[in-house]
Amino acid sequence: MSGRDDADADAGAEQGDDPAAFERILGNDLESLASTNAALAELLARHAVSAETSYACTLVLEEIVTNIVKYAHADGLPHAIRFGARCTPGHVVLRFSDDGREFNPLAEPAPDLNRPPEERAVGGLGIHLVRRFAERVEYERVCGQNTLTVFVANRT
Repeated sequence: MSGRDDADADAGAEQGDDPAAFERILGNDLESLASTNAALAELLARHAVSAETSYACTLVLEEIVTNIVKYAHADGLPHAIRFGARCTPGHVVLRFSDDGREFNPLAEPAPDLNRPPEERAVGGLGIHLVRRFAERVEYERVCGQNTLTVFVANRT
């Protein structure tokens, strides 16, 4: 099976009672991020994921959830963020889903890193880092839900 086929199989796998996966529903606040981060770290440790891959996954989790919390909703009401993680031989697959305003991070331009920080537009660096750490990123908007799937190569 090619690397792309492996990644596609990773994306479609059910998580259910799979010990290589978990799913959490977070509120649209940063309080539940710490426990989700700990659960992700435990999953990655159980599957002997390298320190480099673990770091990338933690960064992706924190950047995406923080962006959803800060920018997805303008109504001040509680909203759910669904997060799932799954370890496979080839990837750690991270999936985020929210009902916030439509936002495709893949359509955002990369920040101009050749300019001094004080001359750059605010924002975009987190998305840039996610793209850099990921082998592949997919976005779709279906039935009012943003779904972002990030494939981080499992380098052991």
